[in-house]
Amino acid sequence: MDLHDGIMQDVYAVSLGLEMALADLEDDPTRADQALNKAIDDLHGVVRDIRNFIFDLRPRRFRGQLSDALLDLGREFEDNTTIRTAVSVPSSRVAVADEVAVAVYHVAHEALSNVRKHSQADQVEILLETGREGIRVEITDNGSGFDTSQDPEESHRGLRNMFARAKAAGGQLDVSSKPGQGTSISVRFPDHPQPA
Repeated sequence: MDLHDGIMQDVYAVSLGLEMALADLEDDPTRADQALNKAIDDLHGVVRDIRNFIFDLRPRRFRGQLSDALLDLGREFEDNTTIRTAVSVPSSRVAVADEVAVAVYHVAHEALSNVRKHSQADQVEILLETGREGIRVEITDNGSGFDTSQDPEESHRGLRNMFARAKAAGGQLDVSSKPGQGTSISVRFPDHPQPA
């Protein structure tokens, strides 16, 4: 639906603009030049939108080490959205049970998708910490924020999905946000099992 109602309409509008520019090319070159420049700008916007959709549509499978996976996820998110993304992970390998690592990865991906769709942020930070207390991942943006006392709309299932994923793997998800002050999503696994 988003592709049909958004990107396809934008591409159609660009094609109409190009047809008008072609018609004006001989009679009014200045107007044709303006139309061509607008079409170029509009196509750049379409490319940005397509990259955003690719980030959301690509199947997410966790493979390998959690630190590496989060670094890759942050890099891909920044490339596809142009939102500056800093990822901070421990320098040594993080030993985490597969069930927990998969949950963390999917929560991080969902949080980034929400940043892209709703936050209007231009910066995001992903932080992975481990210690005796367990594991914690925090995704923080500098976007528009929202009122956490309000239940999320039914159409926005992202937060519900994150809560469910964290709970199913034995973790706890916390959301901190205020309108105009960005959002922080933190997921903790206090006693995460170490792999054998």
